[in-house]
Amino acid sequence: DSAACSKRSVKKVFVDICRGLRKSWPVLAAISILSYLCGVDDGWSFIDTVYFGVITTTTIGYGDLVPDQDIEKIVSIFCIP
Repeated sequence: DSAACSKRSVKKVFVDICRGLRKSWPVLAAISILSYLCGVDDGWSFIDTVYFGVITTTTIGYGDLVPDQDIEKIVSIFCIP
């Protein structure tokens, strides 16, 4: 009985995660694209653009990667939730 309950719990968690991703993927995609566009002009690698996107959207902001151009700075503002 405990194993069946555990399987249902795992399934419920998985379903909840899938529902959350289904609702949030457009926002994640937009942030990823904006981060990539900011990094392309500055010569950042793909890893740097992903890092910049994660750091910016989580509002940590270490300041080690900073957009150089004014338009990139404006775009970065929209990445912050």
